[in-house]
Amino acid sequence: MKSLFNISETDDKVLKVTMSTLIINVDSILSKCESVELFGMLHYLWGHTNGELYFLTEMKDPPWGLYEIVEDILAPRGFKEFDDYVFVFERNMKEWKGKEAVGLNDPIPSCDKATWISSIMSENGHFVSHKKSESAFKNHENSDVVQSFRFRKSSLAQLVQAINDITRIPEFSNGRGSYINVVRQELNRRGIDFSLIGGPDHLTYLDRVKLVNGKLYPEISKGSFVTMLIWEIRTVFRKTKRVLRERYSTTKV
Repeated sequence: MKSLFNISETDDKVLKVTMSTLIINVDSILSKCESVELFGMLHYLWGHTNGELYFLTEMKDPPWGLYEIVEDILAPRGFKEFDDYVFVFERNMKEWKGKEAVGLNDPIPSCDKATWISSIMSENGHFVSHKKSESAFKNHENSDVVQSFRFRKSSLAQLVQAINDITRIPEFSNGRGSYINVVRQELNRRGIDFSLIGGPDHLTYLDRVKLVNGKLYPEISKGSFVTMLIWEIRTVFRKTKRVLRERYSTTKV
């Protein structure tokens, strides 16, 4: 990050929101001041910017310091909430006791009221970008953000195909685990019954599926049974190998 007076600058188009954050549209600042740097110097501000969004964050709630900035600096200069700035308060979106957080993979409520900002609440955090860089979500390094944003706009047929694209492949990886997790979250968000192929915290990918009257059904086949059998055998073999390795690698004194 480069430093602009007390304001740091980043090239990242997708920014993560933490704690209590005031986000100002840089276009709104430039309509009233020559630059973000000058705006910050004139008003003794801090924060960071990517040239499109300007972030000021406080590690407390309510963020009285941010409220004062709005009252003493923004409002007198004609800045309006949602038109020029928004407040975002970070929420924990992790599952708790098998229950999915309300609003998971949805837009951040306050940002959804602003036409100039794109946002999403994923399990890995709250992320935003300017509408001018909305496509940056699709290339963001955080796969959950990419996939959540993608599946949120998918049709039901595309969502079913997303499941079928990874079925009957008995290998697992962190990438596939993330993919399955986000698909499951989107199914939950849409209220689709997938109890026959998964549960609140898991989703199987052993069988192809079909959607009938809002419910997902597995397409059981001989091929999927063989795949499942191979998978189980390999799992038992790996566990046995690990146990034997631990047992015989222990040196008796």
